[in-house]
Amino acid sequence: MSARVPVDAETFRRDGYLVMPGAFSHDEVSAYREHLLAKFEGGDDSADYSGDLFANPVTESFIGDGRLIEVCRDLLGGEPVYFGDSSAMYYASNNNVCGFHKDNADRHNPDAPDWDGDYPIIRFGLYLQDHSRQGGGLMLCAGSHKSVARNRKLEVLNEEVFGWFSGRTRYVPSDVGDLIVWNLRTTHAGMGRYLRGPIRRPISERTQHLVPGFMQSKLAESRLAMFASFGLAGKHLDRYLRYLKTRTYMVDIWRQTQYTPGMFAKFEAQNAKLLDMHGEVSADIAAGRPVGGYTYWAPLPA
Repeated sequence: MSARVPVDAETFRRDGYLVMPGAFSHDEVSAYREHLLAKFEGGDDSADYSGDLFANPVTESFIGDGRLIEVCRDLLGGEPVYFGDSSAMYYASNNNVCGFHKDNADRHNPDAPDWDGDYPIIRFGLYLQDHSRQGGGLMLCAGSHKSVARNRKLEVLNEEVFGWFSGRTRYVPSDVGDLIVWNLRTTHAGMGRYLRGPIRRPISERTQHLVPGFMQSKLAESRLAMFASFGLAGKHLDRYLRYLKTRTYMVDIWRQTQYTPGMFAKFEAQNAKLLDMHGEVSADIAAGRPVGGYTYWAPLPA
């Protein structure tokens, strides 16, 4: 097991995200990047770069070596649960900014079950290149995990105007090896840019066309990042898994990924839990229960 990563749980609870500098070494990041870059840019149609990172021998350590498990335990308490929701994502250097969104099931309805109490599901991001001196990094809205506006137009104003002027809407200048974690209710955009200059205010998908190109931060190299979700057992995780079962990409990953007894034992040895979503989804399909029907997010019935 690798060394424990220091965490600031109070900052995480306040802002809905946390940056942990130097959690991974430059050598580890270089090895991940070299492997994944060959997959994305090498014309290889195999699924091991878009599937569960825990099932790939080269990226397995990102999930299973204990760092993410212990951060999850420190931030949320209880027994960390991993359910196969991980991926690597690639963007070319000329890619535009991604849109702001939340990752939980109930994204726009404050009366929905996701907004009842704390939300103990988190996502980790490890960006495999420097973003402290170039664009392409994460953007998010600090504190947005605590509530969602009932009116969608007001939510956009919070992201684009109020958050921009107050500094709550931020570009994260992560360095190589920095680990980022955010609550799934936190509004964020995975591929961002910022205004050149000392303030580095973020440029969103909605405003990018309004900003002259020379004022926008550029990305000098292809952007690669790895992501993984963990949570605590309970009503919120049950609902999130119910939501993931509606998503085509996630059901495809679960169907392709069958864990070995040694993989389950690795989590048990760290007082954590690995869910057998391959078996669960296979049983759903055999019983004729609908899974994987939506390519994009769609709200769940309350």
